[in-house]
Amino acid sequence: MSKWLTLLNELKGRSPRDYFTETQLAMYQKLIERLDLPGQIVNLSGAHGAGKTFVAWGLSRISGAQYLPMPNMLYDETTQYNLEGGTVLIDNAPTQEEDVRQLLAQCGLLNINSVMMITVRPVSLKMHRMELTLPTLTETDRVLKNLRHLGFYSYVSLPPESNFWQILQACV
Repeated sequence: MSKWLTLLNELKGRSPRDYFTETQLAMYQKLIERLDLPGQIVNLSGAHGAGKTFVAWGLSRISGAQYLPMPNMLYDETTQYNLEGGTVLIDNAPTQEEDVRQLLAQCGLLNINSVMMITVRPVSLKMHRMELTLPTLTETDRVLKNLRHLGFYSYVSLPPESNFWQILQACV
């Protein structure tokens, strides 16, 4: 297995609260509260590398919500997801109104209770929106310290405006 996949699997398997930045942890807690209510539709947006996927992995692991890396996995008949009555976290979700409506209609047909759509830009359809910002320099240092503790950080210099994925990629 590549070092990149080893790192991602290591992070997925650990308690997310120990590895979130302060911003990610605050967003995680808000999302837990929001998605705990039935019938919620939430759009988690933010720049590439803000940690949206990482937060979604943590939500999935702790809450039992089903994480789907791509929206088309919702329609895939070969996957064995039991989505009825549950919460689904859809990464790389569409942002255009017509596409969002189709996705939400499919979720309705599958009796999915709550939906979180993860996007780079906010969804054009009216819904509860939450934006995750890029990590601060202090948060970047914390991520690097955590990765160093796991044996993945190889002391490279990163620009101060590095995003979450750039930090992870520098460690493999």
